[in-house]
Amino acid sequence: MPPSSHGNSMIPDVVQRDETTTTGGALSPSNFIQSAKEHFNVSGTSILVAWGLTAVASLIIILLFSRWRLVQKPDYELIYLPRAKACARKERLRQEGGKKEKQDGIWSAPVPPLNRTFFGWLKPAWKDVMIDLQWVNRSEAQKERNKQLLDDLGLDAFTYIQFLRLLRWLFLTLSIVVAMPLVTANYLINTSTQYSDYTVASTTSNLTSAVSGNSTALLTGIQLLTAANIQGNALLVHIGFEGIATCIVGVFFMQQLWRHGASVERWRAMNYAEVSFKTVFLTHLNVAPTESVSTGSSLKEHFTKPKKRRIVLEAQQIIRKRLRYAGNLDQSNVWFPLHDVGRLADETDEYVKEEFERVNTLFYMHQVRDLKNPMVDAPRIFTSFWAKVMRRHSRLEEAVEVALTRQKKLNESRSAILNGNKYFAPQGMMKDTAELKRSVTHAFVSVPAVDKAQALSAQSLKDPGKSILKGVKVELAPRPRTIIWRNLERSEKSKLIHAWIGRGIFLVIIILNCVPLMVIQWLANPAPLIAAWPWLDSKTKENPVYLTVLNAFSGAMSASVSGIFYLILPYGMRRLSRWSGALYRGQLDKDVIRGLFNFLLISNFVIFSLLGVLYSAYTAVNTEFANQANVTVFDYLKAMAKVPTQVTNAYISESSYWLSWFPMHAAIIVLQLLQLPAWAMQIYQLYIRGVETPQAWEEAIQPATFEQYAIEYSQHLFAMVVGLVYAPLAPLVTVCCTVYFWTASIVHTHQLTYVEDTKETDGQAWNVVMNRVLVGLGFMQLLMLLTVLLKTNSISLSVAASLPILLTLLFTYLVRIHRPKKTNISTRSSSSSTAPNYLPEFLGSNWQPQLTIVNATRVRELFDKGRGNWGSEKKFGGTVKMVRLPDGGRVTLEEAMYMLDPTLNNRLVNWRRR
Repeated sequence: MPPSSHGNSMIPDVVQRDETTTTGGALSPSNFIQSAKEHFNVSGTSILVAWGLTAVASLIIILLFSRWRLVQKPDYELIYLPRAKACARKERLRQEGGKKEKQDGIWSAPVPPLNRTFFGWLKPAWKDVMIDLQWVNRSEAQKERNKQLLDDLGLDAFTYIQFLRLLRWLFLTLSIVVAMPLVTANYLINTSTQYSDYTVASTTSNLTSAVSGNSTALLTGIQLLTAANIQGNALLVHIGFEGIATCIVGVFFMQQLWRHGASVERWRAMNYAEVSFKTVFLTHLNVAPTESVSTGSSLKEHFTKPKKRRIVLEAQQIIRKRLRYAGNLDQSNVWFPLHDVGRLADETDEYVKEEFERVNTLFYMHQVRDLKNPMVDAPRIFTSFWAKVMRRHSRLEEAVEVALTRQKKLNESRSAILNGNKYFAPQGMMKDTAELKRSVTHAFVSVPAVDKAQALSAQSLKDPGKSILKGVKVELAPRPRTIIWRNLERSEKSKLIHAWIGRGIFLVIIILNCVPLMVIQWLANPAPLIAAWPWLDSKTKENPVYLTVLNAFSGAMSASVSGIFYLILPYGMRRLSRWSGALYRGQLDKDVIRGLFNFLLISNFVIFSLLGVLYSAYTAVNTEFANQANVTVFDYLKAMAKVPTQVTNAYISESSYWLSWFPMHAAIIVLQLLQLPAWAMQIYQLYIRGVETPQAWEEAIQPATFEQYAIEYSQHLFAMVVGLVYAPLAPLVTVCCTVYFWTASIVHTHQLTYVEDTKETDGQAWNVVMNRVLVGLGFMQLLMLLTVLLKTNSISLSVAASLPILLTLLFTYLVRIHRPKKTNISTRSSSSSTAPNYLPEFLGSNWQPQLTIVNATRVRELFDKGRGNWGSEKKFGGTVKMVRLPDGGRVTLEEAMYMLDPTLNNRLVNWRRR
């Protein structure tokens, strides 16, 4: 097709646009929508700058990381290999303690293998890719790899890595099968079609083929590679590829669902001795503390029945009776929290963090404060910065007495809960006769074996008529240390109020999020900025360097501001979810995933895409129609309804923003390799704050916990939705999304293997995450259907575009009926004849933290000695504090408290002398 002209001059742009207004100087709806669309465009130069900066920065980061991880110094290893070193320390201590083998039925992380070559950290990722690509015995190799990964990392980390592995291969397949062919098809259709003014919002707009060999023009008209200007029967190509994409997602989805089910069964077999795997958790109970007793048959007595207070045993029998289970539950333990367990948990944490640590620090300072004569009593010392400012000294004896007093009160509370029938009441003991003090809303049922607990949680509750347990939810119990006891003891009314207030705050956050979104879009497009400031317009015309710098600034800053905002936001939402009533860590993760995913989706696809266009439209109306009479917004809306094609152009053209969003977020992921926050924290702890005791040293060198599972899941799910939604409309976004997921998969696999540890929740977030994959698939199909409806009036095309939705409904049905194939759980899991006691750590016998010393027995004896055993005697020319042990012996305070491990002590002294 020959190049188009306007007048006597060639137009270098891909699309020629007439910037004049309609008759009478009024702004036409077509031009108006076009101006709104251009407001959200990101130039091709900004996109290339963003990808170029990402590539260069990532290469530099990878080279620095590959070099620094090879430095075999303690401070470097604490930063880049903390998890590997922690696993090695635990293994060494286990062997030194005489335990040659790990405890059977309880998972513990092994020492991960280390590769000390320059790019050795990439070798596991390369091996992983080769396993997935091999044709011979691929299934067996994948099973063995998954088994090894589960043994090394645990179910939470394994689930997260498997999810990233699913996304990276899914989007690579979509890029090859769907995106690249569609990019070619879009370009061919756009360059071989002459569009009317109805299509491109200009009475003289034509598409020139002269730009086919001009890369600069191609960058300027990046919409050539999208479906923004395509209409009519040409959309059949995109509908066909939409169906192909749906089938690909469905195949990957169902395959991963089956594999994960097998991994969960294996995980339960590995942890058959864990108490949480033998316990079910009942929520939404309503066992009242009293029941009505009939004393006669008269009508008056029927309405004035006296109340009889229930005892614990009756409540237990009520719960057992209503559980549908074929086996015998007489050997089960049914118990429920009724006595301020949350308060005791908070007080225990406060005691450990304050009193216990203070005593621990003072004991060690007595040992090393005066290296020349450690046997002489040390002077009063400061225990904190504020104590030093306020000149408040502390002595060892005072701190020990205060700690012993608080410890005594905690022990009394623990005894009252355990022995006073306020928390735990196994069947067959006299304390079962104690009366209930309040309604039972939650309960735990422990059975002797894992397979019985699985059967109990899989079957529904009986609901005969007006059963007390009507509407009760039954699930496998979480691990005791993950329970949020304060929320567990709230009443149903309190939890309902907190939940509704939390939803209200969530809506307020979504509304307030409009402000940073507008700032981000203002930064993403420098054209309005240049038009608003004439001096900047003249500078860019005089010197192209200004325009290049401005484009680079726009490409980098828009995604950077977005990244910073979304980095802070999830932590606030996590605290909001905890306040709203999450009962345990797994539920907290699921709530955060739901809330944050909904927030990102609503903010970026409802407010950002749809309301953003309307906002720009409203601004243009006020500007153009301000001095004109007899023109209203209703006139504009009526006129805009005649050009629905331009509405689709507006939200499809916004895909250019995501082309610059993905590289910046990929660079942020790569930056995690350098562990810059860990460097800052270690410098603060070891050099500025200082490490006073071996206990503090152990805490300082512990690997960081990968707390952000829910946050990372939400970010990846949102990126997945973006990649899927634009797959048939702007396929380049899918290609960029592929790079993002491969980067995240490689980096986070390394981080979870060598750097960060996990607080195990047994993979409870999996179902929520996979359901969101189907949600993303549905969004893609709905947006495609909307595009077809707006661009065409064809019923047949609309029906064809809606057919993939039926496939998504089929996948949803298959998920509901899917039951993972049962594997043979170890026979030892059924060998126990007694049910375990599901007790939290602060109610156990070893609730106090273990000190980092060789002879911990004498330390425990000192804490248990009580008041009155202090003494002193003259020795070595000075007064030495002595302690009488329960066996009658007398040792120095230093000998009793710190027979230090020589290795830890020497390393600590070396750190302090640096």
